[in-house]
Amino acid sequence: HPFEHNLLLSASFDGVAAVVDCRTSNGSAISFSKSTSPIGSCSWCYTTPTVFACASEDGRVSCYDVRAGASSKPFLAFEAHEKDVPALSFSPGVPGMLVTASLDKHVRVWDMSTTVDGRPACAAEKALKVCDAFLSCA
Repeated sequence: HPFEHNLLLSASFDGVAAVVDCRTSNGSAISFSKSTSPIGSCSWCYTTPTVFACASEDGRVSCYDVRAGASSKPFLAFEAHEKDVPALSFSPGVPGMLVTASLDKHVRVWDMSTTVDGRPACAAEKALKVCDAFLSCA
């Protein structure tokens, strides 16, 4: 977590995203809605620290607010790519900007503050001629 360093965000191939408070002795986790596809990447939002996003192998991005509690549904879910999204990251400097990189060899910048037909506006897109192993938003 960018500000609460004791919070660990974890996502897994069973499709579950979890937030763990490392200060607790039992290491209990708050699990969020199970995705229908394995989750390959997750990121905290810098400008809204209770929000995180997960990207899955089916190309979908789902956004959650931890204040909604365990097993809550995403407040926003959208088709970001045609293939697996192994990397995503919120911008630390631009509020509401999310970058995704996919095995469809496209990198997209999403404006989360503006929606078009129920999904964030794609602010920029770039087709890359790179190997899948080099995709990273970090």
